[in-house]
Amino acid sequence: MKLYRVEAIVLRTFDLGDGSKLLVLYSRQHGKIKAVAHGSAKPASKKRGAVQPFTRASFLLRRGGELDTVSQCEGLDMYPFLWSDVQKLACASLVTELIDAAGLEGEPCSELYDLAVEVLSSMSEVDPWVCSHAFAIKCLALTGYRPVTGECASCGSKHLENPRFSPGAGGAVCGSCAPAAVSFGCSGAALKVLEVLLRWPISRLRRLRLDPRLKTEVSEIISSHAAHHLGRDLKSASFVQKITGV
Repeated sequence: MKLYRVEAIVLRTFDLGDGSKLLVLYSRQHGKIKAVAHGSAKPASKKRGAVQPFTRASFLLRRGGELDTVSQCEGLDMYPFLWSDVQKLACASLVTELIDAAGLEGEPCSELYDLAVEVLSSMSEVDPWVCSHAFAIKCLALTGYRPVTGECASCGSKHLENPRFSPGAGGAVCGSCAPAAVSFGCSGAALKVLEVLLRWPISRLRRLRLDPRLKTEVSEIISSHAAHHLGRDLKSASFVQKITGV
């Protein structure tokens, strides 16, 4: 059928210059989708509210040769609190950039979609830095790039005295394996935080309190691991660091 309906998050938008926008969506049903929303940039457009970045919306799409088009759309959640706080906005941008980098067109992952919805919603009450970085490491795990944190990624040793982190090796490495891997120093505390971010549900993370230095270290580990495995640097990670100072 040419017409199909999806629930999706707006990851990015591009102004096409004729009052229309190109949307990059991540849907529960079909994964990543690119679609044109004709006239949606015009002030009087009924589509205008539903095509803003971070919005969760219901879309009726028409299949096209190269790009689909938006026939109808209705906003389900606009997350207005994101737009009134630059830190939350930066952290939400990290979430959508990660989905854009990790998600594939035509390959849905309902767990990733539901996690993104939960994280964006939770930023109204939970530390947005914690939300976005928990999303980042959970997203990497869901897409097959879960970092090894409790043992050496190279030899499997449980003894991680003076550990280092190697994205190429897949995570933490012990002192014996470090010379053979491109790696950088990391603390045992940072590895424990990574494990907490991986294992704890988002609702429980409201209890997590981290000092700025530890946040900085965890950010660097996640950013380097994501860049290595997703094949691109995360611009939003630098923005988050600039805004939050960690």
